[in-house]
Amino acid sequence: MMRPDERLEWLAARKKGIGSSDVGAVLGLNPFKTPLDVYLDKTSDKIQEYDSPRFIPGRFLEDGVSEWFANETGWKIVNENSKIYRHPERDYCFATPDRVIIPEWSDTGVLEVKTSRGSTKRWKEGRVPAYIYAQHQWEMYCSGSSWGAIAWISRGFDFGYCTYSRDDNYLERVVDAVEKFWLSHVQARLPPPPQTVADHNYLHKIVDPDEICEVRHPVLLKIQHMKDLQKRKKEVEAEIRRVADNIKLLFGASESMVCGGRLVATYKRSRNGSRRLKLT
Repeated sequence: MMRPDERLEWLAARKKGIGSSDVGAVLGLNPFKTPLDVYLDKTSDKIQEYDSPRFIPGRFLEDGVSEWFANETGWKIVNENSKIYRHPERDYCFATPDRVIIPEWSDTGVLEVKTSRGSTKRWKEGRVPAYIYAQHQWEMYCSGSSWGAIAWISRGFDFGYCTYSRDDNYLERVVDAVEKFWLSHVQARLPPPPQTVADHNYLHKIVDPDEICEVRHPVLLKIQHMKDLQKRKKEVEAEIRRVADNIKLLFGASESMVCGGRLVATYKRSRNGSRRLKLT
């Protein structure tokens, strides 16, 4: 891990371009960050530390997963995660790989380390999430590496890794999108269109009660579809209550319900005295 002073310097330098962890968001692939989040980070003078619960485990487990990868492959790895690689032709394109791989049989590669609380079965087949793939390809593009690997640990014990070659055809499209974002939004100080309700609410903090939003017919179809869903929701919720009441009547004084020796439901009393139905 970096020292606090190194990390502050590293975070400040990240504002001067689009890094590998930004690329997935710029492309609209990152489920945790939008293009507007990247724009606000790059145009703000505030140096922000991302210390959400989602990021902290990875920071502490990075060393262990890297060593595990080195042990499994026999390849030498070097910790250069404080070094910033900038593309020689586009200085706003940069990356900070978690590790550099130095095998005996090839040029150096870049290693990206991930932690996950969910299943990584698809990852082992080479199908990592699209935003992680974009991040890793961007690291190869900025560092000049022709290959790299992604290593991970999921649920605290399930380790795996996959190697990837640099995909120049894919990167050509990514570079075009990043260049457009950097010049048309960050440099021009023009926020990108909102992708989420949170984005929309941020961009429209001040509303005009006298302003009217005129829409076309396709929007009316969406409104009608929502009305239909709300009606179905009420009908389904009413049916759930009816069926639940019928099940509750079968319990009598019992708290558990079994079928063929298998527990299928419980109807236990809570602290406030009421009974709660739970299906197993």
